[in-house]
Amino acid sequence: MNSQNDSELMYFEEMKKEWLKALRRLWFAFDKPIQNEQFEVYASELQNIPLGLLESGIKAIINKSKYFPRLSELKSEISQEMKKDITDGSLDQENIDEWIRFQDEKWLHKVKWNRVEANA
Repeated sequence: MNSQNDSELMYFEEMKKEWLKALRRLWFAFDKPIQNEQFEVYASELQNIPLGLLESGIKAIINKSKYFPRLSELKSEISQEMKKDITDGSLDQENIDEWIRFQDEKWLHKVKWNRVEANA
């Protein structure tokens, strides 16, 4: 591996840690112990959601729910947050194009989420 690939991999690993930290916040907010199998399912099903959108969806569901959300409820809330971003103009075509470019980067696809660790 050359140094560019190494730095890209390090960047991806740091972003992955931030993303997992945001997801763990959901368990902490509802004072629920993290069960690895459940966490892995949520992480796997939500892994294509950008960090900012995941954070917005989690924040919204924390503010309106009394109970830990089912995966479908969280996905619905994230969808609502994305619709708000589009409606209020904070998610413009340039932001969408940038996110698509980020998702399509070759190095992103080199790293597989074979196992998501709750302690990452």
